[in-house]
Amino acid sequence: QELKTQYQYYVDLVDSQVEKKLDLTVIELEKDDSFEYLISFSDNVNWVCENKITGKPDSFIMASCLMYSILSNPIIKINNLNSKYAELIELALNLDMALKCVYEIISEPVTYFLEEDVWIEKKNPKVKITIPKGLIENDDLQQRIRDTIYSDELSGNRTSIMQFANMLHLIYLSCQNCQ
Repeated sequence: QELKTQYQYYVDLVDSQVEKKLDLTVIELEKDDSFEYLISFSDNVNWVCENKITGKPDSFIMASCLMYSILSNPIIKINNLNSKYAELIELALNLDMALKCVYEIISEPVTYFLEEDVWIEKKNPKVKITIPKGLIENDDLQQRIRDTIYSDELSGNRTSIMQFANMLHLIYLSCQNCQ
């Protein structure tokens, strides 16, 4: 309950995306209300703060932590999960929902900078997150990102939280330059 209060923005964002996904899907789905993802999210944020950064985690890091927490603790569940295909569909549904949350978080990021030994919060301009098509013909960059995360999850070769956070930062900058 304490984590729900602390991370209410993220809980509300995830709940909103889960409800949209449940409403749009024809297979029988249910929502995992255990909030295991929230415990994992908090653990990821704490780990990053203790091991990877100095100061406060920005929106890109928070978004990355949230995505990997959702993938580790799926929120959208398929009723009567009894086949490998159902597990693959469940992963795809949770990944899609997690990426929507991620893009929402980074659309108006908060960053921090150090000034006279005090961390100052900076709210950055809101942008519409649209992943550029990319340079490779017939190979959409957004789909490549999704496919890479999906295959990495299946093979157990997850990209680091910080690498993904840095990519999200670049996506934001790309979108900022297009507006």
